[in-house]
Amino acid sequence: MAMNQPLWILLLDSPFRIITISVAVSGDGFLARDICIENRAGAKKHQAVALRVNADFAALYKCHINGYQDTLMPMPSQFTVIIAQSRDSPDEDTGISIQNCSIFATNDLYSSSSNWSNYNDDQELKTLYYGEYDNSGPDSSTDDRVQWKGYHIMDVDVAYNFTVSEFINSNEWLDSTAFPYDHGV
Repeated sequence: MAMNQPLWILLLDSPFRIITISVAVSGDGFLARDICIENRAGAKKHQAVALRVNADFAALYKCHINGYQDTLMPMPSQFTVIIAQSRDSPDEDTGISIQNCSIFATNDLYSSSSNWSNYNDDQELKTLYYGEYDNSGPDSSTDDRVQWKGYHIMDVDVAYNFTVSEFINSNEWLDSTAFPYDHGV
């Protein structure tokens, strides 16, 4: 395999929803680089999750994550989900930070910056912190975003708190690997 081509991990089709997770990570210190993780189970299997991470100290670099979270052929009461994260308390220091990435729907899927969901109930909204900083490209406008208390348009100082250096303490563990990353915003 050429060094510049990603490794592909595919899951064979399964009739069971839970088995449609292509890769599930549970544990600390997960690194993925130059890899594509894909799930093609489709809408009839409901949550066709490509990657599920339940770990501290996890980082991905130059990866493609292709899933069909209810999006291949949306059925009644299904919707597209790009990321999902939950916590029990707003004091928990858990989360997802996406930096220098491209997120997009394929041409056959509908994408809208104004279609957000609180998933099941209002419990998630009580602990939510979702921030955006310096987005660009299609659907990057924040004009039609939700008006949730936990949604924020961040300035550079606040966004810095979600960088690799600050948010996942890269100098304590990532520096000891050959894994490249950007320290700043």
